[in-house]
Amino acid sequence: PEDTKQRIDGLKAVHAYLSKYSPRPLGKISEESRRNLPPPGIHPLVRRHPENERKALFLNPVRMESIAGMEDKEALALIDELMRHATQKKYEYRHRWRRHPVLLFGDGLCCCRTFVCCCFR
Repeated sequence: PEDTKQRIDGLKAVHAYLSKYSPRPLGKISEESRRNLPPPGIHPLVRRHPENERKALFLNPVRMESIAGMEDKEALALIDELMRHATQKKYEYRHRWRRHPVLLFGDGLCCCRTFVCCCFR
């Protein structure tokens, strides 16, 4: 919706390798490994495609920690709202694998939700 587009324009999300809100927490890691993790990164919530300039959401529910300048409760509610929007069936593509397939996709602007082994017996 247009009001949501205006609301999120210019917002930046904080992505953390070990996000405390991750639905897929990583197992225990040593303190040394924890110290060597990259610091949280700040990324725009909306990115433009480098060739066609179309806007796209930049979401990562596993690594998004917050939205810069927003209270956690409000940020998490917005992230949930955007994820529900982005993962609607109408945006879904399901590929039927065949022998010797080649499938290309723009990794920077797609959301991979499921991986099914394409091995043939």
